[in-house]
Amino acid sequence: MVCTACEGSLVFISTQSLLHLRGVEHWLLEVATKFGNSIILTFSVGLRDFFSIKDVEKRMIEIKSRLKNVKWHELKALSYENMVKGIPSFIIRFMKHSGIVIPIDFKIFKLLKRKIVYLIVGDAFQAVFLLTIAVVCGVRRVTLGIHSRPSYKRFVFVKPLLTVMNKYL
Repeated sequence: MVCTACEGSLVFISTQSLLHLRGVEHWLLEVATKFGNSIILTFSVGLRDFFSIKDVEKRMIEIKSRLKNVKWHELKALSYENMVKGIPSFIIRFMKHSGIVIPIDFKIFKLLKRKIVYLIVGDAFQAVFLLTIAVVCGVRRVTLGIHSRPSYKRFVFVKPLLTVMNKYL
């Protein structure tokens, strides 16, 4: 069943590339196709180093076969995996521990403007960071989906931000 009220306005954002194709990525593909005309926005953070070219090609074929009425954008991003020399090691350790991904593709502004967003995160720091980006991009509403076993104590600080944002946008 396709959600006609949400057509063309729902964006799923995951910090992990669909090329990982593990549990969350399978869930994301299934849910996004049920909404129809939705957008999946993921971030590329040096996956080519982890998979062989054959693996990437095979996964691309599988993903594209499952993307019915869904647009997928894989944007460039920085993560601990592709940090450059000269960055203090404590920042790289923090990014690795928190799973922080920093989008560096400005196409994100166009893709998020006046949309409803579902953030797929595993850490409160990443949630706050992506929420901030969403606000700057002009999203209408944000839903936060926690898809891991993070320290939930930190998420207490995210709830008021979501509440205020969804009330006034």
